[in-house]
Amino acid sequence: TGFATGSISLGELEVCQVSTFTKIWSCNEGGVDNLGASFSKPASIPSGFFMLGCYCQPNSKQPSRWVLAGKGSQTLQIPVDFSLVWSSESLNIKQDGHGYFRLPIPPQGYKAVGFIVTTPKKPPLDEISCVRSDLVDVSTLGVRVGTFCIQVNGEPNLTNVGCLKNMNPNPLSYMPNLSQVEAIMDVYSPWINFHPDEGCLPSSVPWFFTNGALLYQNGSSTPSPIDPAGSHVPQGGSENDSYWIALPVDENDAERDKKGNLQ
Repeated sequence: TGFATGSISLGELEVCQVSTFTKIWSCNEGGVDNLGASFSKPASIPSGFFMLGCYCQPNSKQPSRWVLAGKGSQTLQIPVDFSLVWSSESLNIKQDGHGYFRLPIPPQGYKAVGFIVTTPKKPPLDEISCVRSDLVDVSTLGVRVGTFCIQVNGEPNLTNVGCLKNMNPNPLSYMPNLSQVEAIMDVYSPWINFHPDEGCLPSSVPWFFTNGALLYQNGSSTPSPIDPAGSHVPQGGSENDSYWIALPVDENDAERDKKGNLQ
């Protein structure tokens, strides 16, 4: 696992993002703009990974869809059964057949992190996996799986699903290294072309500080110079509007700073 490898390690659990789907059921009324929603299951899941939940897409929005699939030794288990949470049988709306929303019943020590949407027939147990309980964050502050929650009679069913905990002791292991950052910048960084007669060019912050930038404080008319590292510039954002930075008092120095320096 790592940057641009297609998967991320959350510790004992490895996850990948799946963005291809097979539609299971849709309704064409209700929701945003009264256009309904479509429910799908992830398709083309990489070898060794397993579905954690289905996906919901409002029909009023352009698809921007993904869900996570999981992989890990002794961190995933198939459910022992399914609990029918809700079905569309009683709805008198435009719909493609009837949809059945089931919550996996996990084995002891495991927890469901997503629902499965099916036709009337109960799905095979191995179609979805449950996650070991100590890797699940029920506070919804963890890693989102990308699935959905259900409201029945106005009450959200939030207690039966959760997010994933990031237990990786090195949470930056999936970030790009220096050579990868440089490669990304070479490909995607914008090119800025200045006119030969451009009078105001950018500069580095240390150059600006070294060349006479002054720090002012409310209540004082005497500014102070700024060292190149900016070590005495207020930090943390707790003193907004109390300080500001200005050009040097000397007009020649101020004009030099306005012109900037690209070196």
